[in-house]
Amino acid sequence: MNENQNSTNQDETKTVNEQPAVNQQQEASEMEQSGADQAANQQSFNLDGVFGKRLLATFIDMVIIGVGAAVVSLIAAFILPRSPLNFAAIFNLFVFTAAAAAMLLKDMPYEFAGLDGQSPGKKAMGIRVTDLNKKPLTMEQSIKRNLIPASGYMIAVISSLLNAIPIGFIAGLAGFFIVLPLLAISFLANMFEIYKMYASPMNRRWGDTLANTIVTID
Repeated sequence: MNENQNSTNQDETKTVNEQPAVNQQQEASEMEQSGADQAANQQSFNLDGVFGKRLLATFIDMVIIGVGAAVVSLIAAFILPRSPLNFAAIFNLFVFTAAAAAMLLKDMPYEFAGLDGQSPGKKAMGIRVTDLNKKPLTMEQSIKRNLIPASGYMIAVISSLLNAIPIGFIAGLAGFFIVLPLLAISFLANMFEIYKMYASPMNRRWGDTLANTIVTID
């Protein structure tokens, strides 16, 4: 009888001793889940932050490149002759080619004026683009990811080439049937890139997918 009672007391004591351990495990599990939820929320917040920063960074880069090209182009239009060849258009052909190249290559790793491999817009916004292994981009990757953002400048190159022909009627037709449709396609493609950047995981747009790149807060 005493042995049975002792055995029962030992079982009860063991159960009581095990109960705190179970509670501790449950608490640890709940804390771990809470930490995971907080990390997920923090990641989502950071990604939302990257989206806004990327829009502003792209706007800054386009303004710097676009305004520079537009000012030089405007000056050329006033001072260069347009006959027998349209030298202003020929000059602008090189100007917009340089602008397109600057946009295509802006994410290559380089150090200039404190940029440290970042475009001026990304430097201002405190973000950086790398490949999926956190390594700097190659020339090929920079070109691939910036094809759509640079499309407007490339269309300006085509327009300059068409306007170099000193026949207004032909240039007008070419502009209507070639340049305008290309501009519409470029606009829609850029809008699609913004949508993809907002809706896709880790804010990766089509250019990022093509080039295997990612943009993160620096």
